[in-house]
Amino acid sequence: MSSASRLLLEDVDRSLLEGWTADPDPAYELVLIDKPPPEALLPPLVQALAAMNDAPVEDLEVEDEVLTAERVEALEEMVVASGQQRWTYLALHPASGEGAGFTAVRWDPERPAVVWQRGTAVVPRHRGHRIGRRLKATMLLHVLERAAGAREVRTENAGTNAHMLATNDALGFAPWAEQVVLQKHL
Repeated sequence: MSSASRLLLEDVDRSLLEGWTADPDPAYELVLIDKPPPEALLPPLVQALAAMNDAPVEDLEVEDEVLTAERVEALEEMVVASGQQRWTYLALHPASGEGAGFTAVRWDPERPAVVWQRGTAVVPRHRGHRIGRRLKATMLLHVLERAAGAREVRTENAGTNAHMLATNDALGFAPWAEQVVLQKHL
């Protein structure tokens, strides 16, 4: 079962967000990508985005998504062409050059009320440094500053994604819908 939840922006606890972004692990740096990414960021971005393949999907049989720099560039160009905003924070591990994690949202200034969370993930070998919490808090602060007219952030998570659900609960996300996804082999 998938849980859809939303965070009403008027209820956001800014002090919590600021606490989660204070005193970050100095081994990691967050970089905002708000337009098609520069070529130098594509390899670590692709690496971080691929961490979504590790996200729980209940008992569904889902193939891993194979990402390439070209595919990521094409997807980003489609968002720009649509007039929507896509903001991605990439967690970099400068010592290794690796992408350690990401969070991304999409927002349409023509329909400004809802910001859509498009994913948050941390590469397994970089977990345990509170990167996911820092990414989510940094993004919410960004949304509060840049998404004029936005009233809520919506997201969906697998019911078994305990870490992300706990993070979202702590931020104030509340359930607003549930989905049941069935899979049948033909």
